[in-house]
Amino acid sequence: MLVSLAGCGGEAPPPTDEPAVTTSARSGPVAVEVALDRETMRTVDRLRVTITAVASDGAAPNIPEFDPESAGWTVIARTDEPLRATDAGLERRAQIILEPFLDGAYEVPPVTVSWTLDHSEPGSVRTEPLPVSVVSVLPPDDPGDLAGPVGMALPSEPEPAGVPVLAIAAAACVCFAIAGGLAWYLITHRPTATGAPSVERLRVLDRAGDADPESICAAVSDALRREPVRTQTASDLLAETDRVRFGRAPITPERSRALLRDAIRALEGSPA
Repeated sequence: MLVSLAGCGGEAPPPTDEPAVTTSARSGPVAVEVALDRETMRTVDRLRVTITAVASDGAAPNIPEFDPESAGWTVIARTDEPLRATDAGLERRAQIILEPFLDGAYEVPPVTVSWTLDHSEPGSVRTEPLPVSVVSVLPPDDPGDLAGPVGMALPSEPEPAGVPVLAIAAAACVCFAIAGGLAWYLITHRPTATGAPSVERLRVLDRAGDADPESICAAVSDALRREPVRTQTASDLLAETDRVRFGRAPITPERSRALLRDAIRALEGSPA
């Protein structure tokens, strides 16, 4: 009977991996899609945003312009995949992890992708914003008050004196032996400095010599933002790269190369 009932019940449809929310736009030879892995989240959750830009007819899409911090999000990580060829054309993809600060109604801002085509003016395509609802992990009736003071724990009665001196000396010797062994291990296994990964990536880009100005600005911006301590020189370089990337300020290849070398010197600690 159980087998018959199971056969009559049928199989449940397999779960789909389609994102909860998507939006897309197209202009000329470039199509852009923005996908969110959820449309409702808690204040302790993280939102994954996937941006996919595909260009046809010989066009090349640039790195997507996306500024979620202006809409109140915190950027946890961003990964811009290199340009690759597909059956539909050249494709760029970016993965961004966002985190909210408080509960409420949020908005994932629009994404803009510019593109270039031989013997024609450059163009751009822009998507629509997407709404996201963030709910609190606290119960609806929680007043949000801090917990009151608790009773103070009284110390227990002291143990009667009379610990043997020999036991104390033996314990002290064991502690000294452990401390000495730990110090020896730390000295002999001290890691050697191999150079900052951010600086090394910029050096590789400088040696390549074939990167476009926008790619150089993106790499410089990423390297400077990863530094825990930022000098005034690094802040000035970061501001200039942001004007190029998000403000569409013009920049020549020579100036982008100068920015790259100034960033390398700033990250190495030498004067620019």
